[in-house]
Amino acid sequence: MARSTHADAVRTHPLAAWVIVRDQIDYPGDLVARLVTDQLTPYVLLADTLAGLYAQLPLGLVRSERQPYDPPEIVETWVAAPA
Repeated sequence: MARSTHADAVRTHPLAAWVIVRDQIDYPGDLVARLVTDQLTPYVLLADTLAGLYAQLPLGLVRSERQPYDPPEIVETWVAAPA
């Protein structure tokens, strides 16, 4: 399902990424990967480990490490590989 949701987002938005975050009030104890386009979306993947999230992410994404200016809850971001 994440693959088809991501494919739809890429077709209709100039940027689509999955942002992995922790310490979310709505999902205590879970890591969350949220699909982000030019706005937040309701689409999330949940797991208790990064490996569990990686297994659910769509294929063809490239990992971007957390940046110093990111909020502390952001772990990393995954974006579509350049064509």
